[in-house]
Amino acid sequence: MPRHSVVSWNSMMAAYAQKGHTEKAVEIFHAMPVRDVSSYNGLIAAYAQNRDVENVQAVFDKMVTRDIVSWDALLGAFMQDKELEKASSTFKLLPKRSVSSWNAVFMAFAQNGTLEEARSLFILMPQKDVVTWNAMITASSHHGELSEAELLFRRCPERDSVTWSSMIAAFSQNKFLDKAVEAYEAMPEKTVHACNSMLGAFMQHGKLQETKDAFDRLPVRDVISWNSVIAMHVQKGDCAQQAFELFHTMHLDGCLPDAITFVIVLSLCNHYGLLDQACCYFVSRSSDFGVVAVREHYCCLADTLGRAGRLGDAEELVKIMPFVPNSVAWGTLLGACRLHLDPSRGTRMAENAFEFTDRSKTSSPFMVLANMYFAAP
Repeated sequence: MPRHSVVSWNSMMAAYAQKGHTEKAVEIFHAMPVRDVSSYNGLIAAYAQNRDVENVQAVFDKMVTRDIVSWDALLGAFMQDKELEKASSTFKLLPKRSVSSWNAVFMAFAQNGTLEEARSLFILMPQKDVVTWNAMITASSHHGELSEAELLFRRCPERDSVTWSSMIAAFSQNKFLDKAVEAYEAMPEKTVHACNSMLGAFMQHGKLQETKDAFDRLPVRDVISWNSVIAMHVQKGDCAQQAFELFHTMHLDGCLPDAITFVIVLSLCNHYGLLDQACCYFVSRSSDFGVVAVREHYCCLADTLGRAGRLGDAEELVKIMPFVPNSVAWGTLLGACRLHLDPSRGTRMAENAFEFTDRSKTSSPFMVLANMYFAAP
């Protein structure tokens, strides 16, 4: 019987890790007769994909020989877990720092740290690529430094669609819609990503007609494009029918809805009290489109049931959903109990909601309950 080479073992382990089968990847690692540095790197990658930072660190510490991939994997695991201090310490210990290493630690601080820390790293970087510049532009904009973002944009030696999209978003977030439009019009090539940024800018400023016009001009539409224009109709409040029509047109256009699409549509049903339609969309989500449920789907339907007076069904739905009910879920049911003056059920909802509430800051669940008892006949 032929023996597998270490490369074959590593390939099998990597395949299981990529599919999310961490336990099987670990099993293969321990069954390997011979291991090399790639074997350990593969095991680290498997744990990192499962966000198991403790085991990533443990495997790394056991390695006799490490390469740049090992160090980058450990660095990436710390950053994924937002362990910025550990990421910074690991970065300082790197025997060799690649552009990707610099970018990884810089982006971690740009997204989760302070702007000053991001600036310092940006200045220190010996090499910067377009990813670096994009992250710095986004970080500056996120912290309200629009002038700095504009300056970086002008100095950027190379621009891609993300660079332009970041600048469009920066102008929009800082209430400069005209400048966002100018940047969009100046783009040498309008990608779907950039077009979606412009749709988002129009939405943010409540420009329904401009959103529709921009959407109609899109050469290619993806699920984000469709979600944006549907959400815009929902946001306006008096365009429910158009929003539902867009949902069905989206499918006919060959674009499948995602979890966010169903959050938007179920929220619309909830707003207008369309219980039958909400139930149909909720079932259609999995049976027709295979979209995996998120907590918001259940909360929207529970709220719609509660508003319609079906408090028992709403409570049962929250109890059986494949997520641990949080303060939003219980608070939704508490609101329905208040609407229909059911203090008995409301007491249970308030107690459950209070478990997820910072008791030192608010007692709102019991305030709602007290008002309910006061109003009850």
